[in-house]
Amino acid sequence: MGSEDKYKIAADKIKSAKRLLVIGHINPDGDAIASVNTVALIAQSFNVPVDAFCMEKKNETYSFLPFTDKIHPSFVGSFSDYSAVVVVDCGALSRTGFKDAIEEELKKPISTRPFFIEFDHHPQVHAWADLEIRQPELSATCELLYRFCKSQKIEFSRDLADSILTGILTDTGNFLYPNTSSETISIASKMMEFGARFAKISALIKNNQDLLTIKLWGLALENLRFNSRYGFAFSVLTRDDLKTAMMASGHQEAVAQGNFSKILHSDLFGDISGFLSNISGAKAVMLLRQDAPGKIKGSLRTASPEIDISLLAKKLGGGGHAKSSGFELAGDLERTDEGWKLV
Repeated sequence: MGSEDKYKIAADKIKSAKRLLVIGHINPDGDAIASVNTVALIAQSFNVPVDAFCMEKKNETYSFLPFTDKIHPSFVGSFSDYSAVVVVDCGALSRTGFKDAIEEELKKPISTRPFFIEFDHHPQVHAWADLEIRQPELSATCELLYRFCKSQKIEFSRDLADSILTGILTDTGNFLYPNTSSETISIASKMMEFGARFAKISALIKNNQDLLTIKLWGLALENLRFNSRYGFAFSVLTRDDLKTAMMASGHQEAVAQGNFSKILHSDLFGDISGFLSNISGAKAVMLLRQDAPGKIKGSLRTASPEIDISLLAKKLGGGGHAKSSGFELAGDLERTDEGWKLV
């Protein structure tokens, strides 16, 4: 089924919903908050009642977006209250915080439960939704939602334009990361034509990083190494590094429980990799991290037009796109006098 057909089905399901629920991921970033806002505004334009939540939503940086104060940090209702549920920017069902509950709903006959729609720009972990609309080659879920709105001839208000631009600027680091395409910039320009406040949004994103993010960026820069022969930069965040950053930023409970993944999300490490890819002379960059014993995750980025970084990712058992890819390895990171090694 092509994208246009999927867009049409999603629009019909949203329009006909008696009540809509929109879910973003745990500890939402700007693209998640903006994506929830965007879908909520679309539903409101169809006069559909809408509720939303992102588990553990705390950051009020994006309170200028019109629906943000209505996004609840927990879900106290019942899926039976809704005829459709839209999940945005989650990457994997587990990042909703309601994986078990949603999987139980999906076991029921479709006529007795909500219709589940997923909008996402992350690579697929596993298929689960009734309708999956996924385009990993795009910079942000909000870029995907722009295409949905354009396809379905949804009118762009200033509020909607603000939401879409916020998601794009967040996930491209204000256009610094290699996931920024000419189409991404064109969409941002269109949103400004509809009144989106570029200067305000850009400044808010730049000046409102939380303490955990800053600590991790600092550790990644401290551990950064550069191989001038191959033009390859790399950095490592060991489990001890992650623990140090989490303890220093007030996440002692998660550390005590050993539940790093609840706090540390792939978007955060993707942002670090994207920033590092702009190092002068670096043709490509790799960031390794270990947030669970015996499992190492790698992010690969390049801003070079001549390099397809996905080829390296595939050699390492992963995959992705030419400018942004990832992989996982079994083992542990060990620091030695010569650097790091996999054991």
